[in-house]
Amino acid sequence: MTLDEFLDCYPDGQGRFELHDGGVIEMHATGTHEQLGGFLALEVGVEIKRLALPYFIPRQGIIKAIDSDKSGYSPDVMVLD
Repeated sequence: MTLDEFLDCYPDGQGRFELHDGGVIEMHATGTHEQLGGFLALEVGVEIKRLALPYFIPRQGIIKAIDSDKSGYSPDVMVLD
């Protein structure tokens, strides 16, 4: 499956999924993992606001792998311009 095909059928709101080499993988984060992601997003968000930077931190998103059209990842924290 390509990333475009994955995005067309991504089950939005039905869990967290990533595309790894053409295969769909359901992601399961642990409580500690989620706490760390929340902490990082908060700290980075505070700095973005303090420095009045034109960035934002989306709650969800898929990032295409640079070297493949068959992989897309959902990072724990991402900062976008």
